[in-house]
Amino acid sequence: MRESSIIYDGPEGRIIVPHTKEASIFWGQQTRWCISATKSRNYFNDYNDEAPIYMFFPNPSEAEIKHFEHYSSWKFAGTHNNFFNEEDDQISDLHPCLINLIDAASDKMDFIVKEHFYRHGSFKHLRKMSLPDAGLNYIDHDEALLALQKNPMNHRFISDELKSSVPLAVAAYKIMAEAVGDLSEVFPLDVLENKDFAIGIITKYPELDLPQETVKACRDNIKIMKHVCSLNLNHLSQASDALHPHILQHLFSLEKNPSEFIYNLNRDQSWVFEKEYLVNALLESTKNLSDKKQKTNAVSQTIIACSRKNPEMSLKLLNNANYDEVLKSLEMNYYGIDGDFITGQAKIIRKNFTPAEQETLYIKLLNSTYSVIKFADSMIISFFSTAGQDFTDKYLKSVVEASQASERIDQIKEKIEANLSPKTVKKKIPPYRK
Repeated sequence: MRESSIIYDGPEGRIIVPHTKEASIFWGQQTRWCISATKSRNYFNDYNDEAPIYMFFPNPSEAEIKHFEHYSSWKFAGTHNNFFNEEDDQISDLHPCLINLIDAASDKMDFIVKEHFYRHGSFKHLRKMSLPDAGLNYIDHDEALLALQKNPMNHRFISDELKSSVPLAVAAYKIMAEAVGDLSEVFPLDVLENKDFAIGIITKYPELDLPQETVKACRDNIKIMKHVCSLNLNHLSQASDALHPHILQHLFSLEKNPSEFIYNLNRDQSWVFEKEYLVNALLESTKNLSDKKQKTNAVSQTIIACSRKNPEMSLKLLNNANYDEVLKSLEMNYYGIDGDFITGQAKIIRKNFTPAEQETLYIKLLNSTYSVIKFADSMIISFFSTAGQDFTDKYLKSVVEASQASERIDQIKEKIEANLSPKTVKKKIPPYRK
C-alpha cells in the first residue's frame, strides 16, 4: 500500500509503518487496535503525532500457534510507549517469533524506535538477542540531533546521559522550543541552569527567549540578562539588584524613542520608579541624548512615572528641570497621562509651593494636559478635587465649557464638591446654567 513503508519483509515476517489512518485501518484488519478502528474513534493520528507506529506480522512456529490458539492474525503494534497484541491488550513478554522478527530487521529499523524496544523495561529480555545493546550511549550527538529534527517527540527515546549534553541542548533548542512548551520536560535542570547553555543560545539563536529556569540561574550574569531583558522586559525583575541600573541604561541606549521606553517601563515594571538609584540611572542615560526634545520628553515621562510611585523624586526632578519645558513637552508627548498622574502633580504643587505659586502652576498643568483631560470627566474631577475650592470656583466653568463635558457640568460640580475635604470647602459651588 502506497501510504505505508515496508521496513522488513523476509522469512521471519513483515514490519510495516503506516503513514495515514487509512493505511493503519488496512493493515490492522482482524485486530481490535484503536489505531485501526472504523466503528469508533480512530486514534492513529494521536499516536502517530508522537512517534511512528510499527506493525509487526511475525511468522509463528507451530508450537506457538498451538499454544496461542486464540490468536487469529498474529499481528502486533508498537507505539511510542507500549506494545499491543491483536486484541489491543498491552503485553510485556514478547513471543519468540516476534523477537526473531525484530532481530532480523535490526539493521533496517529506525534507530530511535529500535532503541525504544531495547531500552523499555518490559523488553529487557531482548538484550539477550544477537543484536548489540542499542542503548543511546552508542548513539552520537549528530544522530540524536537528526532524530529530533525528524520528529521532536523522539526526545522521549534519547537517554538522559545524552540529553545532559550542553552542545546537543543548544543545537536542538530551537526545534524543541517550538515543539514543546516546557523545556524542563526535555532537558535536565542542570543543563537549563548551565551558563554555557545560555551563552550558546543567545549566540546561535539571538532572537529566541531563554527558559525561565535559565534566566533564574543566570540572574547575576550581565551579558545574559542584558540579552533576555532586551527581548522581554518582564525578565528585568529576575535580574539581581546590582545589575538593574546597568541593564536599564543598556536598554535605554537601544531605544529610538526613549520616552516611549520609559512609558513602557512604567506600564510593565513600575516598581523601577520606586527606587531612586534606578531613576537616577535612567536620568544619567538621558544626558547622552543629543536631541534636546528627546531629552525633555524622556524627563517628562520619568516625572509622570515617579508622580505615582515616588512623588518626592518627582518633585526633585521638577526642581532640577525647566518646569515650563517639561510641561510643554507633555502637550506633545502625553503617554501615560491619566487621572492618577494629574492628581499626583496637583498634590505635589499644593504641598510644595506657596499659594501664590500654586495658581500659576495649576494653570500650566491644565494647559499642558488639556488635550487629554478634555475627553474625560474623571480627569477633570480628579484635578479640581485636588486643586481645591478657590481654584475650582475660578476656573472650572471655563475648563468644562471648552471640553466635551459642558452638558454635564452640574454633575461634575457635585462630584468635585463631594471629593473636596471639609476643611477645604468654604462654600457650596453655585449651580451653573447656560
